[in-house]
Amino acid sequence: MSEPDQGAFPLPDFPLEADIEEMVAAVRDSRWADPVALALQGVEIFLQLSHKRWIERPLEVNFEIRGLCRALAHAQPACAPLMNLTNDMIKPLESFYGRGEGQRMREDMRERAENWREALFARERQRIMQAAQLIQDGSHLLLFGYGTDLIDALRQARAAGLEFTAASLSGPTDPPDALSVALGLHGIPVAATRPDEAGILMKEATAILLGAHGLSPSGLVHWRGTSELVQLAEQHQVPRYCVCGPERFFPAGYSVPMPDAYDPAGTWENTPLDLLTGVVTGEGTFSGDALRAALTQRRLESILLG
Repeated sequence: MSEPDQGAFPLPDFPLEADIEEMVAAVRDSRWADPVALALQGVEIFLQLSHKRWIERPLEVNFEIRGLCRALAHAQPACAPLMNLTNDMIKPLESFYGRGEGQRMREDMRERAENWREALFARERQRIMQAAQLIQDGSHLLLFGYGTDLIDALRQARAAGLEFTAASLSGPTDPPDALSVALGLHGIPVAATRPDEAGILMKEATAILLGAHGLSPSGLVHWRGTSELVQLAEQHQVPRYCVCGPERFFPAGYSVPMPDAYDPAGTWENTPLDLLTGVVTGEGTFSGDALRAALTQRRLESILLG
């Protein structure tokens, strides 16, 4: 899927078919959906596109894929997993396609999308195990961020026979007891706590576990109140871990829009990375220079948002 010389014959993005445009619109309208869930919706759109048969010229298939990538990137520019998916899908495929080999090109595109999804699931499984290893017998955990990674990590630790206590702080848009209810369904008692009680809990806490909307070299994008919480934990010398896969890392060189563009209340904030003890990614637990290196490894394809 080589890029043509844009100076020789500038072409607009390939127009999306009605069913594909409808799927993209659904992603665009899902402002408060989980970022990874949005990326998985994006994978399904690429799979749908891969089954189209009426275009056979690789050049046109190339522009069709590019048009979908750019449409998805513009649909949710504050969603790091979706940005990473489109950033990977817009890169040239590692093959040469002759005239009339559009179908083979689509098959290769479909394989890339499926591999991206499988890699995401594999990292998720590994990340849960890594996060569970941070929990020790007798731990007193303070949780901030509703997400399946946190839930599954605590379930894994309990399945391993560990006994621990946990309290959760609710985010600005979630019910106060969302995390405690979810974990209670699995027999793990978690006390729902008001944010103004964090100082009291910090005296007994052995670790802070955070979720993440996204991560960039400038900081952790997460709920309002994160910076205050981790600063308080730092003062009490309590370790502060964020559970965040690399699919939530914004590509280097990308000006990250805060996801509260439609939220005047300011649901989200940016927390400096140096306030975190480590970030559990599924590929390892990183901090300091190692974390910054991981964040700068991925570069944004220049044609994605231009």
